[in-house]
Amino acid sequence: MNVIIAGAGRAGAALAARLAEGGHRVTVIDPDRRTFDALPRPRIDSGEITVIEGDGASNDVLEKAGIQEAGLFIAVAEQDVRNGLLAQKAKLIYRVKRVICSVKDEYLSAIYRGAGIETVNPAQMEIEQVMAMLGGV
Repeated sequence: MNVIIAGAGRAGAALAARLAEGGHRVTVIDPDRRTFDALPRPRIDSGEITVIEGDGASNDVLEKAGIQEAGLFIAVAEQDVRNGLLAQKAKLIYRVKRVICSVKDEYLSAIYRGAGIETVNPAQMEIEQVMAMLGGV
């Protein structure tokens, strides 16, 4: 599957590596080229992961990333509103079948889910993981 990830921070880099390991074609977009240092260099060199320095909200950048053929778009930039903008664009304008958006604000999360965008709350995931480690204390 052709996967596009907007945001090359810790989450984006880890997702890119795992998806590439699973045989997916992964393109990572980020405006800061330094964030690409967290990506596995051998996967970039082999072409399993493609990096594009640029603004993920730009049509030109999204089209260069191959959004027309993407089966999955994941927005994991730092800001909720930015992730929402990117996710909505992927879902509503480019008609990407599956779109996942990282968002901490539950109000925004509800809005995005109403548009058919799957949401992930990283803070909630951390809480659930710690509680599971504690045995539900």
